[in-house]
Amino acid sequence: MRPRIFSRFRIMVAILATYIATQGCGPRTAPPDAARVVKIGVILPMTGEVAKYGKTALAAIEMAVGEINAKAGTGGVRFQAVFEDDALNPTVGLSAAKKLIETDKVAAIVGPLGSSVALAVAPFVEQRRVVLLSPGASTPELTGAGDFIFRNALSDVFEGQDLAKFTVQELKVKTIAILYVNNAFGVGLEQVFKEEFERLGGKVIAVEAFAQGSRDMRTQLVKIMRAQPQSTYLIGYEEMIAVFKQAKELGLRTRWLATTFLNDQDLVGKMGGAADGCVFAAWDYSPDSQDPRVRAFADKIRQRTGGLNADVFAANSYDAIYLLYDAIQRKGTTSEAIRDGLYSIDDFEGVTGKTSFDRNGDVMKPVRIRTIVDGKIRPYGG
Repeated sequence: MRPRIFSRFRIMVAILATYIATQGCGPRTAPPDAARVVKIGVILPMTGEVAKYGKTALAAIEMAVGEINAKAGTGGVRFQAVFEDDALNPTVGLSAAKKLIETDKVAAIVGPLGSSVALAVAPFVEQRRVVLLSPGASTPELTGAGDFIFRNALSDVFEGQDLAKFTVQELKVKTIAILYVNNAFGVGLEQVFKEEFERLGGKVIAVEAFAQGSRDMRTQLVKIMRAQPQSTYLIGYEEMIAVFKQAKELGLRTRWLATTFLNDQDLVGKMGGAADGCVFAAWDYSPDSQDPRVRAFADKIRQRTGGLNADVFAANSYDAIYLLYDAIQRKGTTSEAIRDGLYSIDDFEGVTGKTSFDRNGDVMKPVRIRTIVDGKIRPYGG
């Protein structure tokens, strides 16, 4: 009889243990606050050619997430940011997006900054029906990439066309050379500018490309010198430092034009005055704005990054987090709800001005013309 009693005793203990495990150790559902945590994936170039912009964007995103979480209160929405580095490499960026969606289960992704990376990531993100909001990808090819693809960076269609019009109508330039970085960003902007410049009666007499990350562009610059254009349109990242310095060494006389990437005092400061006189199209943001909110934002970014200026990509990244928060407040925390919320936003007021999205998820904002005077960024004609 003893074995049977012992067997029954073991069964009762097992039943009791199971009951305690399932009923006696607290609630089976997560507490209300935890249910309101929304995971946001972030893909930035934190290493590689444009790591400086990844660093300022990361600081801006961390700041925005911290501000939102501090305001949340009991039961409010909180963000948890999960960061991934793409090194401005499309293959690495796609792997990062897969990890964020499949492993981290994010509701939305902020990034990538680079056009080439965004184009690689967008089809996968769209297929998985997760919102992607890029603060930096400007290639026209991203327009129409999907119902879940957004950007608060201005499309090159607007920047390229506006600068071409200004070049013909205000600067009275008739002949031009184009020197561009050979990736999605450079190719897209070169095509838009060239098409509009020629439509307005101008003539493109030389087109030269260089590989991303190049440091010696003398061969291309010599070819441009031989063509003798009135102006040269430069499209690139930090390669522009070498271009301006080498052009000065070679004695190239041309009226330089450039892109919104030159709207960065840290970058211009490394050129030693070689970029003086350059005219460029810039997205509607300036860290020197007199707006108290913009000045406070710029000051905090400098503090967080050890003195780096708050560039437009940092500003767009900061606004991107608040745009997602606004969308969630409007429609809910699922990716479908966030998508619908972004489409419903009308003139969101951020540090980069007012933001609304068109039916393609593209932002509509003005372009500003700026120039370099004595190594400093200034409004053109101001």
